[in-house]
Amino acid sequence: MSGEHALKDYQPLSWRVETVELELDIGDDGTLVYARMQVQRLNPEARLLCLNGEGLTTLYVGVDGRELRADEYALTPTLLEIPCDADQVLISTRVRIDPATNTTLEGFYASGPLLCTQCEPEGFRHITWFIDRPDNLSRFTTTLMADAARYPVLLANGDRVQQADLGNGRHKATFVDPTLKPCYLFAAVAGDLALLKDQIVTAEGRTVALEIYAEERDIPQCHHAMAALKAAMRWDEVHYGRHYDLNTYVIVAVSYFNMGAMENKGLNIFNTSCVLADAALNTDAGFARVESVIAHEYFHNWSGNRVTCRDWFQLCLKEGLTVYRDQQFSADQGSQDVQRIDDLVRLKTFQFAEDAGPRSHPVRPAHYREINNFYTATVYEKGAEIVRMLHLVLGDVLYRRGMDLYFTRHDGQAVTVEDFLRALSDASGQDLTPFMAWYTQAGTPRIEVHECWDPQHQTYTLTLRQPGHIFPVPFRLGFLDDSGEQLSWQSSARISEDLLLLTETTTEVMVTSGRHQPVPVLLRGFSAPVLVERAMSDEELACIVEHDPDGVSRWQAIQTMLVNALRRKLAGEQVPGVRLVQVCAAVLARADQDPALVARMLTLPTRSTITAGMTDVDPQDVHRAREAFYRALGRALDWSIWCGRWQSPQVGERALADLAMVYATAAQGTALSATLWERYEAAQNMTSRQACALPLLTLGGVAAARVLGDWRERFAIHPLVMDRWFSMQAAQALTYAQAIPRLL
Repeated sequence: MSGEHALKDYQPLSWRVETVELELDIGDDGTLVYARMQVQRLNPEARLLCLNGEGLTTLYVGVDGRELRADEYALTPTLLEIPCDADQVLISTRVRIDPATNTTLEGFYASGPLLCTQCEPEGFRHITWFIDRPDNLSRFTTTLMADAARYPVLLANGDRVQQADLGNGRHKATFVDPTLKPCYLFAAVAGDLALLKDQIVTAEGRTVALEIYAEERDIPQCHHAMAALKAAMRWDEVHYGRHYDLNTYVIVAVSYFNMGAMENKGLNIFNTSCVLADAALNTDAGFARVESVIAHEYFHNWSGNRVTCRDWFQLCLKEGLTVYRDQQFSADQGSQDVQRIDDLVRLKTFQFAEDAGPRSHPVRPAHYREINNFYTATVYEKGAEIVRMLHLVLGDVLYRRGMDLYFTRHDGQAVTVEDFLRALSDASGQDLTPFMAWYTQAGTPRIEVHECWDPQHQTYTLTLRQPGHIFPVPFRLGFLDDSGEQLSWQSSARISEDLLLLTETTTEVMVTSGRHQPVPVLLRGFSAPVLVERAMSDEELACIVEHDPDGVSRWQAIQTMLVNALRRKLAGEQVPGVRLVQVCAAVLARADQDPALVARMLTLPTRSTITAGMTDVDPQDVHRAREAFYRALGRALDWSIWCGRWQSPQVGERALADLAMVYATAAQGTALSATLWERYEAAQNMTSRQACALPLLTLGGVAAARVLGDWRERFAIHPLVMDRWFSMQAAQALTYAQAIPRLL
């Protein structure tokens, strides 16, 4: 869609499609689409019914069973206008579309040998004439007809109510979706697919058939996705009281699907990269990604489908909320600290960079020119952070009460961010309207920190100041004394044990301590997406790493120490120093408590993190500095125990074992190549195999060529694994990258 669109210009629907009967007659020379729509007039002044379309060959237009003459309606390539002066009207259309030549990848199109749909945000208009906007909620009945040999599997939203042989080698299937949904959630699939079946009985007693369709060769890799789906359904029942509402839930895995995944009502369509998982072919990170994406699309059943968006400016409402829900789910499935750290890495890498650049925009923008450019890190990731902050401020009980009210009050409706905040406010008795600033203001808020230490009276005052627009900021903090003990503190803005709610330009915190200035632990758990402007000394950071109870704060502290040391290395200093090595050694010594967290803590910061805010930095210098650190810490720390756990059955232990082999290889060089190769060949899963392959690649030369050749031969028939073959090479140093073309 082109042209400027403004939130302030929103107008309520004049007409609504109450029900639609859709027939897709799939043939060799295209698809005939017949639509019968029962349309209700909502605006008594409306006299012209306008339907959206694109790429349609119109064959028939009818009103109440009568075919209209060409002079009785107006037709352009994108608009069908029908004069109408009735409160209820039956509109019938027949159009021809050609999925095989539909290169927009919107609407109904060919994806390899399959036909499938992608209708979000405005793809349905490529299928038939319709009121293509998210606040037009309709009930769909869909019939697909096709050649039975070429397309033995026919799928659409809802429950299958009829399947019949049409003769002449053709068949049909009809599906009824009784729920109200916008047309962007319409889905249809036709193709030759195998099926993995299971079922679940919901807490309400409904037996739901669970079906995953994929190519025959891929079905053995779909069991993890099925387990993830069942876990997500149970989790949503327990934590949000949300139950599934149809008799069937279907996932289709498509190799050539242009989107990662799409939450169409009851018929999710996924790229295979988000569904397939096998220990011999996928890493632990791949398994976690499948679990997260499966859960995300399922959670949309309520946060996006049953309660949807009034207009596309409200995209953050469904995506931000659902991202937060899938983050909660993933945290419960694994480690709370590790999940939060992984969320933060994405947030800081992509969303903070977006906020700091020319594409900075609010979570709910007021204008757009092209809706497909709306799907940004700000809308998704920062949108999730807003919901996280609301949950933190309200607490578990009031947050759940607010979400229950939101889903109950707005079930079957298209709503706004204001509706969401109003439901939470009404349920909690708290005025949450100030949080609208997070949705409407672009950029990352800054928090200035001012301190006053009075050694005579042993008092310490911390002042937090917002220099720009005032946002409500949930700010978790703590204070440590010189021995690492927690110190008590007071503030009028305190709302729970370690939480402030910043609502003024300045907020003061008073601490009574001993003879030494306290160490402030600011923004524990990264409780708000803000930048805290307070430099920490290495001794302060070390104190946090060694003593703070919050894993995320410990991770941030040691990562800051590493960044500081690497920047000093770039400036020509001899580092790492003794204190940093001591801190890293202490972290590694406690690794058995949470090896996955320690793996995150001791992974060196990325090149972009190291150079953030710096100018005129040579990437090769950064690369050499990181390599020097890997060598130094590889020699200074004892990694042998964790190198020996490379085939551990525990995900967290494998993560630290992988990192241990990176450090050991940096320290020992080619002396370790034989051991790495033996382990590469003996590996029982992809995580362990890749953990050996990556260090071999860093060694270059014969070792790298050998592992790349074996990988290509071993996994040539697995496209997703071969994608990793390319990415592993692309991630290597430029000096070796020159050799890659010879391997293709």
